[in-house]
Amino acid sequence: MGKLRNILRNTFKKNKIVKNLYENVLFKPIINLYCDSYEKNCLLSYSVFPFKQKEKKLIHPNFVENYTLAEELRKHGYNIDVYNNTYTKKINYDKYDLIIGEGIPISRYFVDVKEHHAETIYYATGSHPMVNNYKAKTALLTFAKQHNKYIENSVRIVPEIWSIASSLSDKYMILGNETTKKTFDEFNNSGQKEILNPPFYTTNVISDFSRKSNKEFLWFGSYSLIHKDLNTVLDVFINHPELNLHICGRIEEEKEFMEVYKTELLKAKNIKLHGYVNVNSDEFKELMEICSFTILSSCAEGCSTAIATVMGNGGLIPLISKECGIDIKNGEYVKTADYMSIEQAVLNATKYSIEVIQNYSKENMTFVNKDFSINVFKDNVGRILNLFLE
Repeated sequence: MGKLRNILRNTFKKNKIVKNLYENVLFKPIINLYCDSYEKNCLLSYSVFPFKQKEKKLIHPNFVENYTLAEELRKHGYNIDVYNNTYTKKINYDKYDLIIGEGIPISRYFVDVKEHHAETIYYATGSHPMVNNYKAKTALLTFAKQHNKYIENSVRIVPEIWSIASSLSDKYMILGNETTKKTFDEFNNSGQKEILNPPFYTTNVISDFSRKSNKEFLWFGSYSLIHKDLNTVLDVFINHPELNLHICGRIEEEKEFMEVYKTELLKAKNIKLHGYVNVNSDEFKELMEICSFTILSSCAEGCSTAIATVMGNGGLIPLISKECGIDIKNGEYVKTADYMSIEQAVLNATKYSIEVIQNYSKENMTFVNKDFSINVFKDNVGRILNLFLE
């Protein structure tokens, strides 16, 4: 199912006919989600997919986000219309008292409506699109200079129209930390902003820390391999065969990137490619038990739920860029696309005793399970909406 969604996503980007089918059938807007009859109306611009399931599911953190936003908005007396954030067709905004979310529908409101009557709340799941795109293109150029390859599908470029709502909204709910928030302050310093942690996916929470080793590292990052700086991480571990790196992500979908490292990876016995790993699987649990550190030097994120997932389930100690949007206590910050910074953090990690690793792992697990839990997320969404709407 995951491969099918990725094929559809890639086809959707390139073909207008498929794009219309995608919008009109698979992601058709849901009007009056709960069939309510309140006096106020709200447009939620995020994802319709979770609400089209026959049963309420929690198969991904953004399912929790969608459900929570809708439920909390309902408490404030809104009839809720849900639009996919990629929806491009014309919308009649006249009836809406509140528009909340990210993407095209909320951005088109500022373009299509002359007199803005609705309150707007931008729900930021990443850094500001302009900042994201600048850093992504910088990463592309850096990679191109090093490898004579320009692989655009290995970074995340946000459509420019998203920048409108992310710069002009009245208020902001931002997933991440102060680093993430500052990317929005650059473009809108007057809008009220509140930050919160996203929920993380808890599944194979381990209790046995005895197998941890100071030589086992994990890169856990799905796709957009240059965006997430896997190339620099690979460079470090290729030069340190005494250390083991496990890579989990949709690496097979970025063939051009993998081709660049094909020769080195065939020789590097210390680098293990796991591909996509289901967090409910025994393989994921095994990785949580043997790996001590997780490394992600992404150039731009909102808040990395991938890092929260491995910290919360395995207690892994993060070696991450500040752009990952997580405030860490036990771990180190690295500079994105900076070989020396990443190498030094890795070498520092190998000096941790097993006792320190086990203690840090337990503390990290407690931290994430507390601050990134679904219940805490729901409480924070409720608190912020009370602050914004009362």
